[in-house]
Amino acid sequence: MKRNRIPSKLNDATTRWLNAYALAAGAAGVSALALAPPAEARIVYTKTHLNCSSSCSLDLEHGKRSFQLTFGTSHTGTGTSHSRWEEWLSVYQRSSSTGVKNALVESNGNVAALKAGVRVATATAPGGTMWFEKGIGHSATEFRGNWVNDGKGVTDRYLGLKFYIKGKAHFGWARLTTARTQHGSPYLHTTLSGYAYETVPNEPIITGKTKGPDVITVQDATLGHLAAGASAMPPWRAKR
Repeated sequence: MKRNRIPSKLNDATTRWLNAYALAAGAAGVSALALAPPAEARIVYTKTHLNCSSSCSLDLEHGKRSFQLTFGTSHTGTGTSHSRWEEWLSVYQRSSSTGVKNALVESNGNVAALKAGVRVATATAPGGTMWFEKGIGHSATEFRGNWVNDGKGVTDRYLGLKFYIKGKAHFGWARLTTARTQHGSPYLHTTLSGYAYETVPNEPIITGKTKGPDVITVQDATLGHLAAGASAMPPWRAKR
């Protein structure tokens, strides 16, 4: 025989206890969500110190040279004091593994020397001259390029980069400083102090951004390490 069950009524004390427990459990759940770690960082930033005065490669695409900085010089004449010379530093893209052309941001027909805080969302130049100097002896007589500043150089300026991973476009930046030397070649010394890229395809990046919940900083890494991406980095190599 089927019996109809009549729900029992809890007393007031038990009801109040259950309500308090539910509120506490709910609050604990909200706190746990608030304290949960953020999703995988979208920007991978590598701090480095590399002399790029003679040559330097940026290996952004799985160990492949995505961009190449190359120093060039030409000297004519006899005698140090009367020798005519030209020196320059150029940067060029390399084709990605899928054959798509990487690119740089340009300005006034030369490779741009972007300031911090610039949004990089497009790049079309295959490469070009960063700086050019021409002179006689130890005296420069002509300067060209966005990185030369009348032979004085620039501090903490940025290359705007576009490269490809598995056929998808990513944006990045490389921070360099150029500084005048008194003697020797090259007269304009170039140093790479850091670089970063967006792990999300086609997502713009802000030059110089190295802090925030969406940034992973890699310490003392080689240039090729950033190609592995954030997910491939061992925890002891990454610092949030």
